Amino acid sequence: MRTHVTFQADFSKDATPGEPAGRDLAQNLAAQLGSTGYVASTPVVHEGYAYTFTCQRAKHSFAVFVALVDDGVLEWLVYAEPTVGMISRGLQKVGINRSRNAETPQLQELCTAINKSLQSSPRFRSVRWYTAAAWDGDTEADWARTP
Repeated sequence: MRTHVTFQADFSKDATPGEPAGRDLAQNLAAQLGSTGYVASTPVVHEGYAYTFTCQRAKHSFAVFVALVDDGVLEWLVYAEPTVGMISRGLQKVGINRSRNAETPQLQELCTAINKSLQSSPRFRSVRWYTAAAWDGDTEADWARTP
């Protein structure tokens, strides 16, 4: 499943210590997803280099990350993954529920909503979707225009 998307966009790349670039992009995306039926939290700084916010619908919760890559066509990166609750995390540590499948229909729906948000505005260009493995590998070898 393609859960990582890169694109070019006309959002500020200005950053300061403790305030990475992308706050306005993360806020914009959270608002767009909120208008499509997700409950999106306020974006917060993630480890000093990106922003993250949660998106919830029904009983499903996802973390969405927004970061500046600033490498030509790979200018911005957004990716989504399911959040894991404290109980599930504890069970995984002791070997129970290790095979939790991250590729759910609900994650696909969220990625589709992100794609629609990107495609609906002229602020976004050169949209490319990747699997996590393709993003970690050769980004020119395996990408698609949709999730």
